[in-house]
Amino acid sequence: MKKKKLILIMEHNYEQAVNEVLRNPEIEYKALTVFYRTKLQNGLQFLKKLKRIFSLENIILMSDIEYLANDLEVSCVIELEQFYDFNLEQFLKVYESSVGHFENFSSFLQSVSDIFHFSFNIYEKENAWFSLSLGHGILVINDENYDKILQNYHKIKAHTSDLAFINLNEDGVEKNLKLLKMLGSDSQITFGLTNSLKSKFSQWIDVIVYQRSPYYERNIQNFISQVFSLNSWEKALELLQNFLEIEKKSFEADLYEEEEDVLKTPKRFFLKIEEKIQFLEKAEDVFYCPKDKKEHYRLEKDRAFLG
Repeated sequence: MKKKKLILIMEHNYEQAVNEVLRNPEIEYKALTVFYRTKLQNGLQFLKKLKRIFSLENIILMSDIEYLANDLEVSCVIELEQFYDFNLEQFLKVYESSVGHFENFSSFLQSVSDIFHFSFNIYEKENAWFSLSLGHGILVINDENYDKILQNYHKIKAHTSDLAFINLNEDGVEKNLKLLKMLGSDSQITFGLTNSLKSKFSQWIDVIVYQRSPYYERNIQNFISQVFSLNSWEKALELLQNFLEIEKKSFEADLYEEEEDVLKTPKRFFLKIEEKIQFLEKAEDVFYCPKDKKEHYRLEKDRAFLG
């Protein structure tokens, strides 16, 4: 088993630290860097340098304020209660001497958080309420995520919610729509997800996407992710906006007049997952996207939907 080491890497010792990492391939390094609240942009630029050497799983950020690991795409963010009194040298020694006794890094942090006076936020890979795609923020609002969003949204400081998804087929849909109203103003497209034909259109969403499956929420999100994975962000956004008939949004705020809510035309689309066929029909109301080698997604507009 490889020896594990946590190494402090800052701008002033970057080359020296990276050289140490490259000289010792038998050691499993995690990079620890510090973010200062007044130097966010500098910190973001330095993160780009770190990511040339270290994977997401091996970058740890330490700060005097809260950040969201998913917003910065780092393994973990440690928030220090006493930033300038933190005993970094002792923390690094404890890590090297004891980390092998823990199942993962999160377990180690949990065991020493009270001793070193910090809280921490771990990157969520599965079922994340906020994540990045091609450098753009994705917000997912549902009953499961509601409390997480209320407690953690303020930690997002590097990105905005460029796409938003909300589950329309849950008990808490009304409070979730209110949350969307507060947080979804930066979204280029807001999707309402459902497997019920009874779901009502809301002015806080751009379009309803229906899929007749118990896994509709995951399937619809995977479909949208696939569209973006096969194109640049700009191209995928344009394809979807054109097909869904959604106007490009302007986010220039009027500082003197409060804008009135614009009434939207209710829109609903049906998503199907079908076996691939050699020749796809061409129709104005149908959008195809490959899913894998055997299946494709078919999105079709419901022209009869009145909201």
